[in-house]
Amino acid sequence: MIKILTLVGARPQFIKAATISRCIAKHFADDLEEIIVHSGQHYDDNMSEDFFKELEIPKPSYQFNLKNIPPLERITQMRVNIELAIQNEKPDLIILYGDTSTTLAGTYAATNQHIPIVHIEAGLRSYDETMPEEFNRYTCDHASSLLFAPSKKAFENLIKEGFGTNNKAPYSAGNAAIFNSGDVMYDGSST
Repeated sequence: MIKILTLVGARPQFIKAATISRCIAKHFADDLEEIIVHSGQHYDDNMSEDFFKELEIPKPSYQFNLKNIPPLERITQMRVNIELAIQNEKPDLIILYGDTSTTLAGTYAATNQHIPIVHIEAGLRSYDETMPEEFNRYTCDHASSLLFAPSKKAFENLIKEGFGTNNKAPYSAGNAAIFNSGDVMYDGSST
């Protein structure tokens, strides 16, 4: 059984994770064990708990509270919390979504703990270096072992950045596999 740690923390991640979690439960329950970790990035009930209920996402095994942590310290605290979850669970891989602070904290935590990263929504680029999200996207992509691009353009962006299309397993940050998989957000809205 492969143990997956799914990291979420913001509304778009909840929606994407719901699609993946349903797929795991319906088609791969005998092969995959999913542990959901909520970073605490969005902690208001309207931004978090309601989404879990409405989207029928399994309750997180870990949910961190960042309410009283100053903004400049939140990513560091997220990273520490995620590393502790990784140490407790010993997952085979971690799934990261998009380009949020949660994604960046998860990238650092997984890299520090030597856990392979699966990045969903890989290859998206604005080419606006002033955006924190652009840094988060790039950093996560280049630390990932498996990259799932939501569009042909995102897939081509990965190729332009030096990712190979013929890499062979075992995959790693230096030998990643890239896939033009389609948009999980779109797939989630049509199910």
